[in-house]
Amino acid sequence: MGMLVTTFIFSCKEEENDTTNFLLNSTVERGAEVPSNWFSSDGGQAYEVGLSVEEAYSPRKSLKISSQNKIEDDFALWGQSIRSDIPVGRNLILKARIKGNLSGQGVSIAIRTNRGVDRLQFVTTQGDTTISGEFDWTEYSVSLDDISSETDNLLVYLIYLPETSGEVYFDDITLTVD
Repeated sequence: MGMLVTTFIFSCKEEENDTTNFLLNSTVERGAEVPSNWFSSDGGQAYEVGLSVEEAYSPRKSLKISSQNKIEDDFALWGQSIRSDIPVGRNLILKARIKGNLSGQGVSIAIRTNRGVDRLQFVTTQGDTTISGEFDWTEYSVSLDDISSETDNLLVYLIYLPETSGEVYFDDITLTVD
């Protein structure tokens, strides 16, 4: 008596995954001097903005901002722009692992939606969550609800606030649908 063996090959369309990270190079491992897909601004002041290999949450690199002076009315930042697959009408959550030794206002994380260069929506941890002092790797987050249908680009910012001194590291940064 013979045995019949049947093999089925399935081809399935991948379901939409709401945990997709909209940010590229979110662990900041790609890139030498400046991590791929990230931009920075030092406000033209005495900030050190760079890629760190001294501290990392995972695996070897992180984004770093530091200053020895508390600079009034200026700030430094890391950021990334998203121009495609914008989840209109959905809620977004930005998460980042942060380690710091800061005095003063500290740092914040933020999400901004634009139409061209005009701001439509903006949300930040500043004023709601204090990220300052000496602390080991901690996850912080901020949410932006109901992305405007007029949005044609999203920006995320990791901001070193005015009147802050010390150093901070950012790693494992994600922007996902909530």
